[in-house]
Amino acid sequence: MNVITAVHAARRWRPARRPEAVPLKWAWPAYLSAVDQLIYAAGKGYYATQGRLGIPGGPPVTASQYSDTSNVALAQWMLASLGVFSVAMALAAVRPWGGLIPRPLLLLGLWGTAALAAVSQIHVAQEVLLGSGAPGWSGRAAVQGLVSLCLWLAMAWLFTRRRGQNARRGMKETMDDRPPTHRTLPIRRWAAYATCAWTLAGYGTLKLYWALGGTALTSSAPLPRSGREELVAQTPGTMAGHWISVGLVLLGALAALATVQPWGQVLPRRLLTVPMWITGALMVLRAWGALGFGFVGDAMVLTGVLHVDPPDIEIAHHRSRVDLLLWSPYFLVWGLLWGATAWATPRRPAR
Repeated sequence: MNVITAVHAARRWRPARRPEAVPLKWAWPAYLSAVDQLIYAAGKGYYATQGRLGIPGGPPVTASQYSDTSNVALAQWMLASLGVFSVAMALAAVRPWGGLIPRPLLLLGLWGTAALAAVSQIHVAQEVLLGSGAPGWSGRAAVQGLVSLCLWLAMAWLFTRRRGQNARRGMKETMDDRPPTHRTLPIRRWAAYATCAWTLAGYGTLKLYWALGGTALTSSAPLPRSGREELVAQTPGTMAGHWISVGLVLLGALAALATVQPWGQVLPRRLLTVPMWITGALMVLRAWGALGFGFVGDAMVLTGVLHVDPPDIEIAHHRSRVDLLLWSPYFLVWGLLWGATAWATPRRPAR
């Protein structure tokens, strides 16, 4: 990548010169989402001051959950801060000051939060409709969660569709909106080939090694105890899962190459980029710790904020150190590479 190409790539991340607010007819989902997240943050903050787990209107918290949390107030304040961060993201999508944030970062945050909320809402719906899991969620709470998810999805979709219009007027056209040139091609190739290599050389190689009977790193895998025991025991279900993962890795590598190879031109652009954006967002969230493991969760275990039963302290600390130094950085880079590949994929020319 030469200097001119690097400068050209950096321009995609620079802020808008004259950011403007989005009209209310397009911005109302963002404002309602901000109010919803502010209510969530206030509820978490109120419970934090009382040293209580849970959330107003949520299911009752069991005694075992309290025993597993060594610092209830700190855990609740951290969740409240995530709610405030979500408020800031929602407002950034429609307010002028949001134009100062690089668009790829805001897209990743919006869609990553949407994916995380969708997973949470699926669990609530299963509990309400099927009666699975611990009782406590009401039908009203499920409906409220579904409405909140729909508002957030609408906001993320409108922000994505309004590329370079109104809310981002003054921004130059993104790489998506014009045919590839001699400057954009090296960027596309770099992102696609780096994603393909990172996918195959890291996660793909490890999954293939496990599928063939290897056991290295299985005891320190960032999984719950039952999942880790099945991984070490190499149960039939676990081995089948390895081979499925190998197939998905190959499919992902081919998808990355399809963005720069002639044979990939026959595929619709959204068929490639939408899964890439979702995958990248989930990987960044996993690296951060929003999905249970990651930098935040590992730090909480190693510093003693998250309670661990005495028999499991040694393995929990070892697993957290491995995840902090190996898995979380790997997933962070992997997620950013998927986002870069999706961002650099151009529109298909009209036929």
